[in-house]
Amino acid sequence: KTPNTGSTSIPYLIVDGFDRLDAGAMIPRNESSALGTVKRMFLDKMNRYDYMIEHAKGLANCNNIAFDGCQNEAVINGNVLLTNYTAVDWFVGEESTVDKTLDATERTLLKSYLNAGGNLLLSGSEVGWDIGRAASANVDLDLFNNYLKASYIGDDAGSYDFTGTSSFFTSQSGSFDNGTNGYYDVDFPDRVAANGGTTFLNYVGGT
Repeated sequence: KTPNTGSTSIPYLIVDGFDRLDAGAMIPRNESSALGTVKRMFLDKMNRYDYMIEHAKGLANCNNIAFDGCQNEAVINGNVLLTNYTAVDWFVGEESTVDKTLDATERTLLKSYLNAGGNLLLSGSEVGWDIGRAASANVDLDLFNNYLKASYIGDDAGSYDFTGTSSFFTSQSGSFDNGTNGYYDVDFPDRVAANGGTTFLNYVGGT
């Protein structure tokens, strides 16, 4: 779909903020007993640039809800206005400090959108490390603590597995990819705590 720049009856927007493609995203692979595990540059497993399809399928399964989609740069440049949408699904994948999960402009726009009553689903494995960690160059504790209602605890849960809590998704469990199933390697997922929010999922094993 073509994103709407004026008033719209389309309620949802999916924003792809996952641009990262660097050596840190290379995939570990056990080559042999002699070589051991080495990191390989499997580009399609580092960032396929088509993860919006997964998010789109999720929305399409919700009573065929209509949605628009765009890159995060379109929001930054003002070509797509968040305020035209009831809810925004914004994903940043493995974006981190160097490539910025959310730059200063994005953070300001998201705060304004939420202040106006907007609804945000933000996902990414390094959001806490980037904006919720006091030592980060991109720190924005106001957004992370007060808007996202979370507190950063530490880097790397040491697990790819998760399960639901006693209140939500009680029968659900699953795993992040380690780069072997067609997705990027979620190798350093943040450890965060609810800070006025509610925990829906917990790691299994690790920390």
